[in-house]
Amino acid sequence: MSVTLKDIFELIQVCIKVKPQVTNRDMRCLVTRVFSQVLKPYTNFTGYVSENAVVAIKEMNGIYQKHKVIREHHEKIHKSITSLIKDMRETNQWNYPLFEKKIIEFSSINITTTSENEQLITKNSTYQTVGIKLIHWNDLDSGVKIIIRNHLLRSDIANRSKWVIS
Repeated sequence: MSVTLKDIFELIQVCIKVKPQVTNRDMRCLVTRVFSQVLKPYTNFTGYVSENAVVAIKEMNGIYQKHKVIREHHEKIHKSITSLIKDMRETNQWNYPLFEKKIIEFSSINITTTSENEQLITKNSTYQTVGIKLIHWNDLDSGVKIIIRNHLLRSDIANRSKWVIS
């Protein structure tokens, strides 16, 4: 029997009740680090790839090179989950359906370059401020799609089957 997102949600509440000194960040780490496997059914690819990632993939000439492109949580998953836990904790409004809905939202990914991802980590950065332009899957050539599907959309992406190569 495996641990579910609902189990983690309940564990967060118990930890906070029993040990109020735990931080919201500590509780977020239960979701994103300790029990990260619970996020797999919620992690979806949006279908968007940055222009720079497309260029980097084309430069690979069909051979995947690690650490050039990355799956990027455009909803800033760590900050967003921490904030969600903080809000629920402060209001004492523990709402699992809302928590699950937000996890789905926060877990969505785009494909960017590693350097774009590093720039996005900085405070108040957005795709617009970093200058990232996105291209949809339908507008990618098959060589780029093959690299993305085979190396970035692994089995831990819930909607992997949606992204076929035509």
